[in-house]
Amino acid sequence: MIEAYGFTGRKQMEDALRIEAERTTQQIGGLPRVEKVLAALKMDWLAEDLHVARTEQRDQAVEQLSTDERQLYNQLRGSYQGYVKKGEQAAYESLVNGVKENIPRIQQKEEGPQKDESQEQLEKELEQYKDQAIPPVTPGDPAIPPDDSDEYHTPPVAPGESKEQAQARPYFEITPSGSSTKPLTGYYASGRKSYYDVDSKTWSKRKQISSYGSDISGSERQTISGVTNSGLKSIPIPNGYGLDISSLKYNGARPEIFRDQNGCFYIKTDGNSSFSIDFLKQDPPFAGPLVADDIIPIHRGQLSSGTEQIMIGLSGGALEKAEKLRQYLLSKHFYPGDGDLQMAQALQLKLRSESTGETYVQNLDQSEYLECYSANTLYIAMLRKIGIPARLVIGHKVEGVKDGKAKIDSQTGHAWTEIWDGTAWRRMDATPRPKQQKQDQKGDQNSPSEEAQDGGIERQDQGEQQGQGQPQQGQGSQSSESMPGQQMGEASDQDIAQGESQLNNAQELSQQMEQQKQSLDQQLENAQSFQDLQQLQQEAEKSDLFDDMKQDLQDRLEAKEEQMKEVIKENLDEIWIL
Repeated sequence: MIEAYGFTGRKQMEDALRIEAERTTQQIGGLPRVEKVLAALKMDWLAEDLHVARTEQRDQAVEQLSTDERQLYNQLRGSYQGYVKKGEQAAYESLVNGVKENIPRIQQKEEGPQKDESQEQLEKELEQYKDQAIPPVTPGDPAIPPDDSDEYHTPPVAPGESKEQAQARPYFEITPSGSSTKPLTGYYASGRKSYYDVDSKTWSKRKQISSYGSDISGSERQTISGVTNSGLKSIPIPNGYGLDISSLKYNGARPEIFRDQNGCFYIKTDGNSSFSIDFLKQDPPFAGPLVADDIIPIHRGQLSSGTEQIMIGLSGGALEKAEKLRQYLLSKHFYPGDGDLQMAQALQLKLRSESTGETYVQNLDQSEYLECYSANTLYIAMLRKIGIPARLVIGHKVEGVKDGKAKIDSQTGHAWTEIWDGTAWRRMDATPRPKQQKQDQKGDQNSPSEEAQDGGIERQDQGEQQGQGQPQQGQGSQSSESMPGQQMGEASDQDIAQGESQLNNAQELSQQMEQQKQSLDQQLENAQSFQDLQQLQQEAEKSDLFDDMKQDLQDRLEAKEEQMKEVIKENLDEIWIL
């Protein structure tokens, strides 16, 4: 079929399949559930065999499947591949029978929202840890070692105020100033951590602070304000921004401002003080140094076979590899519960308590559920194992804006990853999303906001970007992931016939591409001269074969050329002997 169309026709067909892959990635969440599974199987084939879809597109499609949909996907994957690759009748029958047998189960109408069984089991397991769980970036947080206690952000108790009232107050408030009209939301970093201790399962930054006294000019400003007591405390701001010391105002003990080797800011006082200071984009942005520990592996031994295979098969540059690993993690793991921060902290405590330093990362890999700290620790372990420098960042993911103010409080604590792209540190967040989302996740936001431009690489999900320790507000109630209690669409005989037709077309396309490759292979076998090889190489380049086919042919062309050169050399040697 492809041969009949010639070069232009083949190119058009491949372009059409790429467009179809993009469309499937965008629309798969709205398909009836049986069709979602078939669409994910097709994306797997387009990515793994035809190479017209990117593997991250395939992973995004699989990520949209609910637990039972993913079970059916895994059950049918072997039959699907056997049919489209080899046209096996047995594989075809197994595929069709598998779909038909699972239609009653997968289309079963559920009455009211029902929790996933594994999630129910997790909730039972976490009961014993909930009372012990500490809110993130507060005293006692096991993820923060004593030397990094500056990251604790519990406000001091004001006169006439209870401890509970103090804890309910925001740590910091962000308001626009200068010519800015909207508060900045996004990732606010408190500490960048390169150093991992295997025994304690914690990250540290080993800060080296120096006095900060820089004035930064500019009209587009934000003001961060808060209350602090004696000692050193971090001031979280987005990457690429700096404090303007000339704007510092305070009431109470006089504050000093410091900055560490990684660009993080700190305030130090000898007593209670309320303060405010402006921050704005810094040009050029601060570039923290790469240290030896940024590449040191944080685990020994092997991860799961699936994870090891993913790492071995990676190709491309550092950012491309990092994104493929992130998509793999997002397709494999879920955030606990419906985004509940207490459950997330309980899960982190459980994973820590049930692991030794030697087994911790492996247990993260095996766990279906991970919160932000654990997910990004696993992510960094994988990145470092394949030679990509990476470090953990502790801070806050700020989203809600009310009455013209963005707030940093006990509910915004978060962890994410920074990777070194060769010239700068880039934010990448491997925090998974929950299977089920709260229906009132919109929160109290009633004011417009603007996202901080911190140079981060957003995860390539459909729709809104997620990246919070607590998943993004508004995400999930209308997301492309099927929620428990959602009725699955009907799959009629026509749907099955359409699926069979698509499989037939897929098989035919695969066979035609293989025939094209075999034709070029035969021409290579029959080549008698260097001119023949040159003409064949030009034809291969014009054929627009898939990259792996081109590479295979190129390798064989080079081997054939070396073989012909060797024959010529032997003939010349024989002439010399004569």
